[in-house]
Amino acid sequence: MNHFQWVVAINSVGDLSNGDDEMRLAITGAENFCLDFIRDNGLPRNYMVEKGIPYIAAYMVSCAKNIDYEIFNLYLDSRDYRRIFQREAEKNKGILADMLNEAAQIQPDILRSFIIGAGLRLKIAPTGTGKGVKLTRVQERGALRASSPDPSPILGTGHRAKSGPGSSQKKERQMAQAIQTDTAAEQARDHMLRLLIAEQNDAFRRCLGFAALWRDHHLKGRAVVTPGFEALPMATKSALMEKVINFTDFTEENDHWEDHSFGRVEADGAAIVWKIDLYDTAYTYGATMPDCACDPDQTRRVLTLYLPSEH
Repeated sequence: MNHFQWVVAINSVGDLSNGDDEMRLAITGAENFCLDFIRDNGLPRNYMVEKGIPYIAAYMVSCAKNIDYEIFNLYLDSRDYRRIFQREAEKNKGILADMLNEAAQIQPDILRSFIIGAGLRLKIAPTGTGKGVKLTRVQERGALRASSPDPSPILGTGHRAKSGPGSSQKKERQMAQAIQTDTAAEQARDHMLRLLIAEQNDAFRRCLGFAALWRDHHLKGRAVVTPGFEALPMATKSALMEKVINFTDFTEENDHWEDHSFGRVEADGAAIVWKIDLYDTAYTYGATMPDCACDPDQTRRVLTLYLPSEH
């Protein structure tokens, strides 16, 4: 579970009242979640992190209480997060408004450190391009066969096959059938593995790459945005990220391999493209299909949000 999912979960439980006692309990719950998130994701816990957690928790509670997706604003890079906290404070009263107003008075660099320390923030990538997945075994074998000479009738070591009426054609047919059967089996296997990868990609995308979980396995990776996406208005970016999380419009055109690794969304008159690339654990090479790509322990994902013009 990530911060956004926590907000959705708390909101689904029921309306939060404006009473200070209930707000304190909710904020404490959010603080505990943030600390667990930091621990589970191997993030450093220090004085600055612990100092900032109450403000992050108050912001999360406000988002859950007011049934909005403003939590996305903390995922995005901002020169001054104070205005974001100030706008959220205006929606509340009592202890919640006090804490958010207090956060809005903190120096920008310190407030930014609080947010980064809590495990929020999308990284900015220079472009919308990235490495793809390597060829599948079926594709590699097909390419190899296409470049190889016809099968030789020579069998064993130096002995020619006995010839007879139609014997050469019969052996060629047998070899072709064996190749076809082998290829069909591998294609079926690759298809099943791609369906698993699609499940993993969906789980990763719905969390925007933060603490994604698939069948009790953590899906490791990162989410990045390009300068073009970062330059969009804050409200537009939030709306677009919500569309990415809830995306289901997969078609033959945008999902030819059925791995749910690509899509396009629009909001507020702006359009962006999202894609998921699979890497090895060092983020150096594309994950090898099918051996590693469907194994969460051997694969790292990168979710990129970018403008169509940046492709």
